[in-house]
Amino acid sequence: MAHPINHNDMRHTNIKTLFKRYFIASSATMLVRALHSMADGIFIGNVVGANGLAAMNIILPLLCLFFGIAVLLGAGAGALSSIHIGEGKVDKARNIIYEAVVLCIALSVLFSIFILLFAEKICILLGADSTTLPYCVDYIRTMSYFFIPYCLTTTLNFFVRNDNAPKMSFIAITASVAANILMNYIFMVPLNMGMRGAALATGLAQFVSVGLLCIHFIRRKGNFDLRLNRVKFHFGEVRRFCGLGISNFIYEITFGIITLLFNRLLMTLAGPLGVSAFSIAMYVTNFFFCFLMGVTNAMQPIISYNYGAALYARVKETFYIGLKVDYIFAVAFTLLGMLFPRYVVMLFNRSDAALIELASFALLCVTPMLLPFAFNSSVSTLIQAIGDGKRAGIIALLRGFVFVLIALYVLSYFFGITGVCLAYTAAEVLGLIPCILSFKRLRKEALI
Repeated sequence: MAHPINHNDMRHTNIKTLFKRYFIASSATMLVRALHSMADGIFIGNVVGANGLAAMNIILPLLCLFFGIAVLLGAGAGALSSIHIGEGKVDKARNIIYEAVVLCIALSVLFSIFILLFAEKICILLGADSTTLPYCVDYIRTMSYFFIPYCLTTTLNFFVRNDNAPKMSFIAITASVAANILMNYIFMVPLNMGMRGAALATGLAQFVSVGLLCIHFIRRKGNFDLRLNRVKFHFGEVRRFCGLGISNFIYEITFGIITLLFNRLLMTLAGPLGVSAFSIAMYVTNFFFCFLMGVTNAMQPIISYNYGAALYARVKETFYIGLKVDYIFAVAFTLLGMLFPRYVVMLFNRSDAALIELASFALLCVTPMLLPFAFNSSVSTLIQAIGDGKRAGIIALLRGFVFVLIALYVLSYFFGITGVCLAYTAAEVLGLIPCILSFKRLRKEALI
């Protein structure tokens, strides 16, 4: 029998104390995830070289699509199940988890088969040329064998964290990343397996995290378990939690499409070197993003529960604490990226002077986006956490696609590669418009 979460914690514990508990675990988890991404880039950049980095950026849109599916299921089902827990509907919350896990496995199988059958054609469609194609195909074909544990790691992590077990989430991700870094070294340095080694290390590491996350459900110390034979599909509920997770999916898929467009412009303006340089800037920026997303991930379960329990003063307090912490990180990382870009870039490659120079310039242009991003992501998380999936999806579409597309083509037309590098920052500035409007509406409703 599952042991319910301590409702007194969510309802009565001081919000600063509660937020601190979730924030430490969530931010630590995101830090470990960031180190995972950075380690992959550092190993590929130093062992395989610029072509390997370019290949990773070329196949990134495909990985974004798959990761977006996993996040849609995890974030959407996690938010809806938390709302039901707050309402006291535990059985309904459990079935939502079952539905999401079954969908995760089924979609992973279909995705794997599709990649194995059409890997080369897909990579060419994504922009690979004769130089980068072998690197792209080696990585994505190897990785396709591990899509099921990859999806489950992402999805189950949301459920475990929302089931009042953020420490278990952290332990699972930490162990996975440690295994990935160790296997990256073994497969890529002494065994000299190149891109296949990088993919193999990432894929095998997912089994570590899935195994540890499953321990939480097997012990039944929370509200949820994984008795999938009890699943009862209610397509209305599936549609609803997919609606709540759609903003996350839109963000990932549009990021993938935008990356594809960036790659094509960079190939035109600066060749493969431009793609490699921009990939380094994005590795670093994504590392920074993980801290900010750690804050919003900590906010979400607290806001969802208290909104479901009609404790709106606690929703408001959680939001403003999260926003403050987000801005502390945003300012710190913006200064780091703008003051010391060359030192950061040289973590990925120390021998290619042209690559270091261009990547440093790209990082200098990209990091200021963190300042508007802090506000935009906090407001978007609040909207999603209270169950307004439609509004959250619209804002995600504007921020992640429409504004980026406008900024990319307008700025690149007038300023060339400098405009390409500034596009993300300009898009987040434009993103302030819908987020500020939503913020004002929520204030009028006395929610924040």
